[in-house]
Amino acid sequence: MIGNDGMVALCGALGALSCLEVLILFDNRIGDEGMQGLAELLPAGALPKLERFQLQGNAFGAAGVAALQTCVLDHLCMPRLASLNLQHNSIGAQGGVFLGNIGAVGGLRGVSSLFLSSCKVGADGIAAMAKAVASMPRLNVLDISANELGDDGFEQLVDGLAAAGIVLFFLHVQNNGIGDRGALALLSYLEGDCGARLTGLHINANKLTNTSMTKISLALKAGAMPNIDVLNVDHNDATEAERNQVRNAVESRPAEQRAKAKALMASLQLEFCPVVEVLVDQMPTQPGPHNVLSPNLVLTQGFEAALDLMPYGTSGDYAGIVQFSASKEVNPHDWWWPPTPGDRAPLLCMIPNTTQMHVCCRTEGHLTEDRFTDVQTPLEMHEWSTVKLSKQHGSSVMEIFVNGIKVGENIWPLEDITCPSRVYLGGCPQASGAKVHVRNLTFRRLAAPAI
Repeated sequence: MIGNDGMVALCGALGALSCLEVLILFDNRIGDEGMQGLAELLPAGALPKLERFQLQGNAFGAAGVAALQTCVLDHLCMPRLASLNLQHNSIGAQGGVFLGNIGAVGGLRGVSSLFLSSCKVGADGIAAMAKAVASMPRLNVLDISANELGDDGFEQLVDGLAAAGIVLFFLHVQNNGIGDRGALALLSYLEGDCGARLTGLHINANKLTNTSMTKISLALKAGAMPNIDVLNVDHNDATEAERNQVRNAVESRPAEQRAKAKALMASLQLEFCPVVEVLVDQMPTQPGPHNVLSPNLVLTQGFEAALDLMPYGTSGDYAGIVQFSASKEVNPHDWWWPPTPGDRAPLLCMIPNTTQMHVCCRTEGHLTEDRFTDVQTPLEMHEWSTVKLSKQHGSSVMEIFVNGIKVGENIWPLEDITCPSRVYLGGCPQASGAKVHVRNLTFRRLAAPAI
């Protein structure tokens, strides 16, 4: 973790990196002082090719966003920014205002993906953000979950999106205290052209009642959101029966329409993140959502993940390196996992008090059948080893290689590779991060073969 001093030092060098396209600094304990380096040390016009900037899981607040505002507006840095991730930083309402300032004068006009979950923006902060979206014509992915918006704040956001004619592909607004009034505003926005390409909507963990569920299911049956593939309404105030009405409205659509929706979701994932190259020194050690390397990956796609590892110590418990999570089922067997959907496989972690890497793979079957294989592979202390995970487009099999030698393969049931899945790096909700240095970490989505 580089902290404030490391961030200031890094900012002093970034001005020379004119070809840098991706900058990922999550989970580094960067505070307001470190962020100030962006305002004070970056020269005018710096980072002209930067497209993706990830700062989630740090420790800065509104002052850190103010530094970003100075960097973008006054120094005209990052003119090609397309993806900005500030999740899990307590920027508050004032931070939302600073972001609004950047957007209001076109500083975010090229941004297509904006991630602001758990930022404590609140209804007051979102008012400024709602005005800014009018200057973000390319916005496709918005995560504003867990921000205490309530109906008032959410309505302002939706009104701003609607006024600008923003067509979203993915929208995450879970855990915001949204009730029936907010749901009605959302439906009004999505029933027209603005909902035509929406493939993922997460409005779970709010306060929607049976009334909202009925209106959503009726709108879906009437043709709203024709390309929706994932609609999460769990953990609302409505009954399970009413929530099932919404799920059934999605799943009962004609097979051809459902197939098109899944194909669209897969193509959009490929479009949003064709290549990710992450430069980190060691695994994130703190569990949390900011450790998700690839949110909502669709496993029907082909992709390849690779990284070099060098153990520098051991842990007293299993310590995570990389794990995938697929399946709608809840694993009933392992005490290590919370009762949430997903198989957590393949899983790569370090065995307690050793430099042995544990590779856990699924061997088809449902989770209730407990079909897994385990392989132990030694890694040399203070020596580099290369790990690669590869899966071809449309296949349900992932192969795992260590130093070029295949050590295992993970086989998902075909129905599970259509589930939105995640890739966790290092510390995750089930384990702390392994004591390993990392280099050359790449995550590459592979295009589908030509037909």
